[in-house]
Amino acid sequence: MSLCSSSYISSDIPFKNLLWVIEKLGYIETPVPKDLKYAYKKMFFWYPQKRDLTYVGIELNITHVENDKITIETRTRAGRSSIELRHQNQTLKVIRDFFGGYFETDYGKNRYFDSDDCNPEQTDLEMSIYVQRWIFNNALIPLKIYADFIESSLHKTGSAGDLYSDKVGVLPFIDVMRPVVVSNNIQLPYLIGAWENYIKNVFLAVFKYGNTENKLLKAEKLSSDDLLKIKNGECTLEECIVNKLSFQRPRTIIANYKMLDSQLDVNSIFLKPFKRRKTSLYTQIDNIIELRNKIVHDGFLDTDLSQKDVMKFMENITEVANRLYQLLGDRYNFTPNFLF
Repeated sequence: MSLCSSSYISSDIPFKNLLWVIEKLGYIETPVPKDLKYAYKKMFFWYPQKRDLTYVGIELNITHVENDKITIETRTRAGRSSIELRHQNQTLKVIRDFFGGYFETDYGKNRYFDSDDCNPEQTDLEMSIYVQRWIFNNALIPLKIYADFIESSLHKTGSAGDLYSDKVGVLPFIDVMRPVVVSNNIQLPYLIGAWENYIKNVFLAVFKYGNTENKLLKAEKLSSDDLLKIKNGECTLEECIVNKLSFQRPRTIIANYKMLDSQLDVNSIFLKPFKRRKTSLYTQIDNIIELRNKIVHDGFLDTDLSQKDVMKFMENITEVANRLYQLLGDRYNFTPNFLF
């Protein structure tokens, strides 16, 4: 559940001083929605400096003066990190130290939030990998909802001559125009994009925060544009290097992780049996990526691709994502957290 607080200070406090402290705490002002202007004078949001460690952030709102008091509210949503919880407590402490008054939390008057009332990850590596697994999980949810919608929209009892039915294979010249065929094919680029983003950003997390043996710092990998982005703070050194690597096909994923840490046996997560299937996850995923490339680059539609095939592919990449998370936990001594 969310953790909420209210700090009460005198309205005699110079408002500019309050804003100065809030900004020094790292909060960034956000526009107050029209329907909330009656309640709040200012609204802010806080993220960690390392944005790849952000779970939910911290909301901070300043109310209008009431009963000669200004109220400063904070809120973190369920799933908050230890970084966010610590900063929420620090915000309460700093406001009280500077301006007096008192605060109330879900734990009582002038009582800080319990340090355990957050996700269990403590290190930057644990947090950054968890965030990426969470993002990947959320990326799949819209497609699962979409699959239910498409399933309910098809004419299940329609004949092969009905363009909106799912009866493929009887009239091949019509099949390529069927919404069910188009739907099944266009889901693959999205799925593979979410998959590649997860594998790449987990690699980046290990690269940045893991104690790996090979930091890949090769000058020839960086262009003048990369160096300019690094100088301007638009991109980190690690991001510039990782952006030049591919993370789509299993063989390149395995090679990249091996280059980063020779003790990471990523090959095993693709070859380990899954649900007694005769074909390895390595081959199944590679075949679907080959089809995706034909769809994207050649405008090809596979009329034999079913919604069941799409859901099976989603299941496959989810299994590999979980195995990679577990493998990294074993290698870097942390317990994977599958509570999303």
